[in-house]
Amino acid sequence: MNTSEKIQQARKKAGLTQKELAKKLGCTAQNLAQYENGKRNPKPYTLCKIADALNISVDELAEMPTPPSLKVDGRSFRTGEELTKYLEHSGDRSILINIFDNHLNEKGQDKLLDYAGDLTTIPKYQKKGENTHILVNAAHARTDIEVTEEMKKHDDDIMNDEDF
Repeated sequence: MNTSEKIQQARKKAGLTQKELAKKLGCTAQNLAQYENGKRNPKPYTLCKIADALNISVDELAEMPTPPSLKVDGRSFRTGEELTKYLEHSGDRSILINIFDNHLNEKGQDKLLDYAGDLTTIPKYQKKGENTHILVNAAHARTDIEVTEEMKKHDDDIMNDEDF
């Protein structure tokens, strides 16, 4: 079953019409219909919003191939769920740093940081009762294109904007 079919099935299971779910998402029913009929693919952030509105995990909606086993500190994890259960049980979060440093290249590390940033905007994943703003320690320069002086100035202007 593909993502569009999974979205439609989950919406119906939740007892919502396209119009009702679209209202929760802040989009039009036509936009949601395009996701459900496969004419458009939701971006990862949108998929997170859909899952959150339906009170299910993103994994239940996303089309993901079975990942190869991840070996960390002599342990093998076939799914993110297995890794999560291990982390919850052991309390050893240093394993995440191991994965970040030893298993992901620079692009993978950048993507992981992007995902982490996206997760901080979803209320379901936020800590309650604390000031949980994320402070960016560093920004990474693009390596896939030649960065011009104009582009650097633009980025600096954004980073120095106090309202950003």
